[in-house]
Amino acid sequence: MSNTSPRAASVRIAAPGRGAGALTVAYLDYRTATPSDGPASPPVVFLHGMLMWPGFWANCLIDPDLRRRVLLVAQPGHAGSSPVGSPFSMDDWAGWLERFRCALQLERLDLVGHSMGAMAAAAYGALHADKVRRLVLVSGDLGRASPIDRLALSLSLGMIERWSSKDASRVEGALFGGDYARRAPDEIAAWREATGRLERRNLRPLVQAVAGRLDHRARLAPFSNRLTLLHGAQDQIIPAQRALANAARLPDATFELLQGVGHCPPLEAPRDTAKALERALTP
Repeated sequence: MSNTSPRAASVRIAAPGRGAGALTVAYLDYRTATPSDGPASPPVVFLHGMLMWPGFWANCLIDPDLRRRVLLVAQPGHAGSSPVGSPFSMDDWAGWLERFRCALQLERLDLVGHSMGAMAAAAYGALHADKVRRLVLVSGDLGRASPIDRLALSLSLGMIERWSSKDASRVEGALFGGDYARRAPDEIAAWREATGRLERRNLRPLVQAVAGRLDHRARLAPFSNRLTLLHGAQDQIIPAQRALANAARLPDATFELLQGVGHCPPLEAPRDTAKALERALTP
């Protein structure tokens, strides 16, 4: 990535679903003075995962000359974006992102999501395929949540809402593969700072949406030649076997497995992630 600093910005959108009023969506905007956005190179929108922040992507952004607009979006209840109320579904999440696209007057976009953000991106791609040129899902799951998944999410929500340094260490161990914590203390410190600033009670609707997600594989099948699945081989949150199962159901999709990497490739292996994104998103 170039040394160009992003512009912190926000936009107001109507609340999706049965919500009322307006919501703020915060984002970081990397933009050149003479962008070449167009049908072949639309803006790239990045969605981070639960307990992350927009800068999660900063070390693996493609296009060092910034010929394209890059938008790092803060998920609901994270980093300056308004929380959403319950009930909130994955289709509502897709509506949230569609309102953001319309507010910024983006004709089309390339969409990249991580974990929870990948599930929201998959829902958006399934519902608004005409607005997405390429879709990249990092450490995501396209299937319906199993009863065990829902139980694990319920337990995780309780931990997130009570949060302690012991909980942070436990989550840290599950999120990051190998010896990442030892190799990257500054990034771990940034993650702890970002999670420390969260109003964690605002995350309940998001966890409930993830637990109630639909199986999007059938709806994404016609889109799969424009889809890339990127996963860490050592992922403890969403095991690589699930990514392999998703790839088997979508044979026209591109599948890349990063060896020695856990749930957060953009932090653990930014160079390899950037190369994979470049392959996926280069016109």
